[in-house]
Amino acid sequence: MTLLRRIDQGLARGEAALIAFVLLAMVVVASVQAVLRNCSDMGMVWASSLLPSIHWVDPFLMKGTLWLAFLGASLATHDEKHIAIDILPRLSTPKVRAAMRGIVGVTVGVICVYYGRVVMRTILNNAQEALLAYE
Repeated sequence: MTLLRRIDQGLARGEAALIAFVLLAMVVVASVQAVLRNCSDMGMVWASSLLPSIHWVDPFLMKGTLWLAFLGASLATHDEKHIAIDILPRLSTPKVRAAMRGIVGVTVGVICVYYGRVVMRTILNNAQEALLAYE
């Protein structure tokens, strides 16, 4: 059992590092974009010429926000700091509480597997689509 806990702790540390990296990247990229837009508005030609080269910033920030939300929810669940309706577990005996946690864990696991399949199919579907500019 300690091996599984060590793996779980390692995954949680990896998720935390990924969250920190993505958040830092988002802050840096958004700051650079804001500075370039402000400089462009002030009439600086070099900033206006650089803005089209960072057209990927807005989609990156949108997708980064989504990933931060999912990874943050995962870490909150790992640390058991998520929002929960816990009146039934508080009123039940330890054996019933363990059974409820088991049932909820298995149910959530099955849902996550199906959700993962949907996400993977969406990614593969989007990878096969070519942009109109490249067709």
